[in-house]
Amino acid sequence: SCIFYLFEPFENYFEYLNKRFNTFDRVKIFKSALSDKVGTLKFYDTNIEGSQSILKPGEFAERNYNIKANRELNVDSNILDNVLNNIKIDCLWIDVQGAELQVLKGAKESLLRTNSIFIEVSIKESLYDEGVIMPELNKFLEEYDFTLIGLGTDYRNLTGNAFYIKIKGD
Repeated sequence: SCIFYLFEPFENYFEYLNKRFNTFDRVKIFKSALSDKVGTLKFYDTNIEGSQSILKPGEFAERNYNIKANRELNVDSNILDNVLNNIKIDCLWIDVQGAELQVLKGAKESLLRTNSIFIEVSIKESLYDEGVIMPELNKFLEEYDFTLIGLGTDYRNLTGNAFYIKIKGD
């Protein structure tokens, strides 16, 4: 009975998702980036599949993974609150290559109706210029009563995934 909302601004991946899920009524696909702004954003296509972002790959990405921006595109951007107004969210899954905090800032109302968040994290240094690191993410999510309950990272670069649930105090 779940409904999935997928956001993909990159044309190649959007076409794949649309072809794969266009017959599923419970999958809604949006050709848009998510951030804290409505409008048009620069989007960086990279030399590594799946590492495209609204943030430019930084020195850490190049040094550790040889990730480089091949080209810049303009993509539509929206905020999650505009799309998911008044929808209860069991799990918000965010993997946006360092721009996680921008997505969360555009979801302030949605976070009030969200039970859990599975999110990509960088512990020490972001792979992308101006990308969020975990202490900033923790501080923001604590304001919405989210508590970190699971963390998996790569010991070599201190990136990985975190799982937060909403725990309200008395």
